Amino acid sequence: MVNSQITAASLTQFIDHVRRRPGEMSYGSAGIGTAHHLYGQVLNRRAGIEMLYVPYKGVTPALNDLLGGHVPAAIVSLAAALPHIQSGRLRLLTVFDTKRYSKLPDVPTISEEVPSFEPGRAWIGLLAPRDLPAAITARLHDEIVRILNSADVQQILGDNGLETIANTPSEFAAMIRTDAKIWDEAAVGAGLVGQ
Repeated sequence: MVNSQITAASLTQFIDHVRRRPGEMSYGSAGIGTAHHLYGQVLNRRAGIEMLYVPYKGVTPALNDLLGGHVPAAIVSLAAALPHIQSGRLRLLTVFDTKRYSKLPDVPTISEEVPSFEPGRAWIGLLAPRDLPAAITARLHDEIVRILNSADVQQILGDNGLETIANTPSEFAAMIRTDAKIWDEAAVGAGLVGQ
């Protein structure tokens, strides 16, 4: 997302803006090694741009500096930024996800804007020991899906910019393996770990 100092109305326009100013544009996030930091580093590589990274100690300081004009762009949690987007103080250019956010359906995903960008997802999941009996795993899964699909939980998550992925244990394991490869590559590209 960007603040009012940036006139770009889309991510494509923002990328062009950054290209014309190599090394001059910066973006903030909640800290080194966070998904949002890595999204920016992957965006630099995939879009062929050079944004400088400004790490913060949390989402709130990053948002405050974005709102205050100290950084022109930031990649932070949609849940934290949503009130500022809805008020018009910040402009959301893309979502780093595999599908559009239901409350902001006109905002494209990163893959729509930068086709070579395969986003790793930031998610919260429930894990159990590998040797947990199948019957217990199935019962826990069924109860968790029931809770996630309840109207109250859907309302609270939706109000905070979050959506549920009520996948099966085997689908979740496959998702973890896929996302781990994406995040490993991003961490290497950002210089956080050796190859």
